[in-house]
Amino acid sequence: MNNPEYKRAKERALYILEQRDHSYSELYSKLEKNYSEEVCFAVCDKMTEIGLINDALYAEKLAKYYFTVKKYGKYRAFSEMRRKGLDDEDIENASEEYLSDMTERIREIIEKKYLKYLSDEKGITKTKNALVRLGYSYDDINSVMEEFYE
Repeated sequence: MNNPEYKRAKERALYILEQRDHSYSELYSKLEKNYSEEVCFAVCDKMTEIGLINDALYAEKLAKYYFTVKKYGKYRAFSEMRRKGLDDEDIENASEEYLSDMTERIREIIEKKYLKYLSDEKGITKTKNALVRLGYSYDDINSVMEEFYE
């Protein structure tokens, strides 16, 4: 494809990808605001072909960031990655290594941030709600909280 719209879209895509990594669908969404569907697909395919878009690699980077830096639980991390336009298979594969130690991560978060709130019922509820917002399951939260009750 060698028309002026394609060239402008390709330059725009390169500019967007220069700022940070994007998934295929994220880049497509940004391009479709200004360019035709055909051109957007052609540009996204070209970016994938030359290796500037790699959804599996992007999913791995996001998984590492969400699980280790942000300390998100499975549900929040998966939701954020879906919002970035990644498919479930890439998300599952990228997250596999981080899903085994959820209770340990909850324990760490409680000890670091919420231990002082565990003295009364209101504080316990507050802590549980915060952990749910971070994306941890009720079962995992409750099993760890029982350890702190003892």
